[in-house]
Amino acid sequence: MDNTEGKVAHSSGAPSTGLKPVKLSGANLISAVVSGDSGRLGEMERGLSPEKALQGSHLRDYSGRQAIKGLLLLLMRTVNFFNVGKGMNKAQAMETCDLLYEEYPHESLEDFAVCFRNARKGVYGTVYDRIDGGVVFGWVRQYMEEKSLVREKVIGEQQRAHQRAREKQFEQERSTIAEAYKRLRKEPWLPPGKKAKATSDEEYRAFRQRYIAEKLAKHQKNKP
Repeated sequence: MDNTEGKVAHSSGAPSTGLKPVKLSGANLISAVVSGDSGRLGEMERGLSPEKALQGSHLRDYSGRQAIKGLLLLLMRTVNFFNVGKGMNKAQAMETCDLLYEEYPHESLEDFAVCFRNARKGVYGTVYDRIDGGVVFGWVRQYMEEKSLVREKVIGEQQRAHQRAREKQFEQERSTIAEAYKRLRKEPWLPPGKKAKATSDEEYRAFRQRYIAEKLAKHQKNKP
């Protein structure tokens, strides 16, 4: 595609992208597209996945202009991959990217890199004689459905890991209390009037209550 036909063409130079991501590699990704370094870009894309894209900078972390520029470069790399009779002109591509930015502000440039790579591989079906905004949004919707399942899996794994950590902490705390109780068994602490009648269970419960209260008081005192 060339400019004389109203199409969007890649630059053969390596101008600054102006992207300043907060978290991951969005700027590096776009830099590779702009420079035309297909080997570097292919390596970067092969290293991406929906799981890794979850960690990427959201589109909203860029200015609108920067995010749309990044989307446009990624989109046109894919449009130029296909040999179709009805491609996308500059106005169509810009409007599509503007709508993508509006619709998916919480997704990352890495998400769209994965999505468009899948499209080039035919994951979302065969591209026949046209590519337009409707086709592109169809790709993105299919990718987002896949990503939602990945997100649920990741969140579930994080919740299970958190639960295991809490259970481990509880077991450690309980063990610490039991050991402390054994060491101080000769000096039981009980409410007034209970000492003479106390059973070992009552002593332990009373000691545990005191131990926890002291730990909480110490924690509150040390809080900034």
